[in-house]
Amino acid sequence: MILPLHSSYLTQPLDVRVFSALKKYMTVEIDLLTEMGITRIQKVEWLTAFVAAHDKALSIKNILGGFRGTGIHPFLPTKVLRRVTSSLPP
Repeated sequence: MILPLHSSYLTQPLDVRVFSALKKYMTVEIDLLTEMGITRIQKVEWLTAFVAAHDKALSIKNILGGFRGTGIHPFLPTKVLRRVTSSLPP
């Protein structure tokens, strides 16, 4: 399979759903700490936030959604091609 340049972020299931969700949930967890006035996050606080975010992001629903979102399963190559062509400069 040949991928268009700079398009791997569109075709990797973990990037499409899981890691983006992990980033979102991690932001929420860290924001909760900063709202409580914590200005310096210790390793144990970060790890606790990560475990909570990890449990939410790495769900079967998100993992399967990543494969659907990339067009890998079910196989729909037009999904990625539409996204790549719409992001090309005119």
